[in-house]
Amino acid sequence: MISQNNSWTSTIPSSVPTGNYLIRFETIALHSLPAQIYPECAQLSITDGGSLAPTAEELVTFPGAYSNSELGLTLSLYSKVANFMDYYPIPGPPLYAGAKVTVPSLPNGPPPSVCSPTPSGPGTVPQYGQCGGQGWTGGTVCMAPYVCTYYYAQCL
Repeated sequence: MISQNNSWTSTIPSSVPTGNYLIRFETIALHSLPAQIYPECAQLSITDGGSLAPTAEELVTFPGAYSNSELGLTLSLYSKVANFMDYYPIPGPPLYAGAKVTVPSLPNGPPPSVCSPTPSGPGTVPQYGQCGGQGWTGGTVCMAPYVCTYYYAQCL
């Protein structure tokens, strides 16, 4: 945001149906924990909209849309995990199916794996699922594109 004059641009997908909407977007500051959340809201009236209605899972209420314990709100920027992550796990519900997201990559590459070093077959552990750890007997291969990370033994 700093390099973009403390601003950003968002495009409402043309697939959103005609109607009135309240959208919420937020800046999450992770330089100290607990995370600092700066929400913004906007009321929209869409005319001549599309036909891809948001799912019940995508429509949420506040409070309750996400938990304080989600990785995206508990991640310390100064942790080993953050040093190896090449993305940020956005807290909250899934994004609208019609959304296009462009996320810049970090130069560090993917996080190191502590589970199967040479996994074979399709992954079975979903995002944020446990994939290893002392005494773990469950799945160890994450669903693509997630990788089992050493610090949390979790698919991130």
